[in-house]
Amino acid sequence: MNKAACGIDFTIGGDYLIYGFEKDYMGFSGVQRIATNNKMFWTNTCTRSWYFSDEEEKDLLAELEKY
Repeated sequence: MNKAACGIDFTIGGDYLIYGFEKDYMGFSGVQRIATNNKMFWTNTCTRSWYFSDEEEKDLLAELEKY
């Protein structure tokens, strides 16, 4: 709702690159949430997630090839 606080507006049918984490630390407490399988990830409004772009996909795939 507040762009100054990060985030994007999702649209049904839109294409996005969503960045997530296997572990998530809740900023307001010492609680750590951990994904219980390889299908679950945590994200928040201030990640690098953004509207899909071919250039971002290309850069991401090149980075993943290093591993």
